[in-house]
Amino acid sequence: MANRIRRGFTLIELLVVIAIIGILASMLFPVFSQAREKGRQTDCISNMRQLFFAMTMYNQDYDGLYPAQGHLFIDPCSPPPFWLDIAYGVPNWKTSPEGNWAQAIFGAYVKTAGVYICKSNKGWTKNSINTQPALSYVYNGFASGSGDPPAPSDMILLWDYRYLTSYAVADPVPYDKCSWAYYPGWNTHAEQFNCLYFDGHVKNKPDEAFRQAIWGLPPGNPFAY
Repeated sequence: MANRIRRGFTLIELLVVIAIIGILASMLFPVFSQAREKGRQTDCISNMRQLFFAMTMYNQDYDGLYPAQGHLFIDPCSPPPFWLDIAYGVPNWKTSPEGNWAQAIFGAYVKTAGVYICKSNKGWTKNSINTQPALSYVYNGFASGSGDPPAPSDMILLWDYRYLTSYAVADPVPYDKCSWAYYPGWNTHAEQFNCLYFDGHVKNKPDEAFRQAIWGLPPGNPFAY
């Protein structure tokens, strides 16, 4: 019987194959990452629409008004302005004695706290208690205890925030010395924000456009009314 010659890969061939796999992987990983982020963004939009339905039912049950916010600003607010509406001393939105938008609709209109969380979050904000229920969405303080704005399709009700908080947040707030806040890096989805409007549609707003909108208060912007 003739001897069979067994020929394996040489070291150079093996290294070439590994290099090719590495190059392909480096090309595909960003694509996979973008696909995952797109999925998270879609999930976030779904959450915001559920929150819209909850807000709408609350509005119908309470004489056409949206949830009121307690303690809408920290005083003094000279620079930088700040959006914190529930005191740091009472960081749990569910048990806070200060009424807030998330607490107002939970239970009767929102059945699970998971709806309040965007999966694109990048960790917790400073002073939050990370054992408490988290929030990813920020309330338009001008809606606090108010009815529908004149042009619901042009005005923002909620927007998503890059970090989780254990306290309910409003930004902007209707107070002339401390009406808004914006800092670089707050955007949630690849330099963009998801914004829920009063008519129920969700629009993706680029970071620069969002900054200009919230920076330009008041008026002529999608927040103040």
